[in-house]
Amino acid sequence: MLGSSSPELFLVENITQVSKGIESANSQHAGIDSAKQGSIRKLLELQGSNDCMNRLPFEMFENLPAGNYQERLQKLLVNRLKEKIVSDEINVSMSVYDKHFSQSEIDGLVSFYSAPLGTKALSVRDQVLVETRSRLAKFASQWSQEALNEVLNENPDLRKAIEADPGRDTKR
Repeated sequence: MLGSSSPELFLVENITQVSKGIESANSQHAGIDSAKQGSIRKLLELQGSNDCMNRLPFEMFENLPAGNYQERLQKLLVNRLKEKIVSDEINVSMSVYDKHFSQSEIDGLVSFYSAPLGTKALSVRDQVLVETRSRLAKFASQWSQEALNEVLNENPDLRKAIEADPGRDTKR
């Protein structure tokens, strides 16, 4: 039996859920008509899903057990995963898009992403998401405190219960 620090067990633990999802998607993929498959493939191409390997969380490999083999093992694993994931990502995406979009909706998305505005939307998508999340994170603490104060002001019995709690954190 493999020890918990073995690379093999590490990979099994971290990839099992992905494999289950791929198996499910592959079995569902067979029922999609060829025209819709072609449209979905075009949409995925426009969205840059062929670059999926650049977005994978390869930091998971940083947790491999330390040793002088780690860098070589990491490169070999990344290459092997690329081989396996590229086609499986298409299968998974195919079944998800088939589930949520009709043929005409997918064709509309293809038209949109083929147009200049769609191309721009894709080119700044990740930047917009990162910037939005970053800005919202700055407000989260403020919003939490404001909401707590409002709730406690509207419910004085809760404020008294909190103040009377001997186990509460008094550093707030």
